[in-house]
Amino acid sequence: MPNYTKLEKEILTPGQVALVAASRAPAIGALKDAALYRAIAEIEAEMTGASGPVTEGRPGAADLLATALRRLHLERRKRKLPLAPATKAAGQQPAGDKPSRAVASSAARRAPASSTRKPAGRAKAETRKTDLRTGSRRVAKAKAPATQPASAPAPAPAAQPAAPAEPPAPTVTPDASTAAANEAKSLRKAARKAARKAERKAARLAQMEAEKKARTAERKAARQAERDAKKAEKQAARDARKAARKAERAADKAKIEIAEAAVELKKTRKKAKKG
Repeated sequence: MPNYTKLEKEILTPGQVALVAASRAPAIGALKDAALYRAIAEIEAEMTGASGPVTEGRPGAADLLATALRRLHLERRKRKLPLAPATKAAGQQPAGDKPSRAVASSAARRAPASSTRKPAGRAKAETRKTDLRTGSRRVAKAKAPATQPASAPAPAPAAQPAAPAEPPAPTVTPDASTAAANEAKSLRKAARKAARKAERKAARLAQMEAEKKARTAERKAARQAERDAKKAEKQAARDARKAARKAERAADKAKIEIAEAAVELKKTRKKAKKG
């Protein structure tokens, strides 16, 4: 907004100038809510008697006051205040106002409900008979079985005489054939055990021998591979030296040929000069 401070002092009254100055920062920020509402009301009251613009292109007193009023309302909206301050609590009835008795009496008096109208010519409905199927039924309770008297305790069995003790069984000594059979069985068992032991030992020896041969063959193959690698390396070195000597001889030969060609060229030039 443009600043019309000088113009305000010229065309406004001192009281209006003070109100307009209060609508600008920082004075407007220092106003309390009640003072802000009071300033809005005073400017609105001043605007009713203010005149319009007196010169074309120049704002008048009413315009300056309207601008100040806009600033005050902007500050009110920033503070989230209502348009007008709340003077009475919500729902409070002013003194002297009484509820209308006519409304209450009219609400209390109601027209009685009219009887149901029946269309002409309709016959009267017959009275239904009572449905006997829906009558109450009683279920006879089963009688509890009669309690039987407690039976008398059974008589104790008569004591029986103790059986005579049996004589001890006679000791049977093994004969010679049974002892021989047992000995033969023990010998067969020992033979089978020895055979299994010998078999396991032979298997271990065979495995150890196979592992030994495998390690020997592995070492032999490693040594042979090492020898072959050294041999191949020596052969490659010989081939490289041979190729280098051959290249060196070829280079020497080329140098000789170049020198001879140079000599022949000199001779040809001399002959050409003499001729």
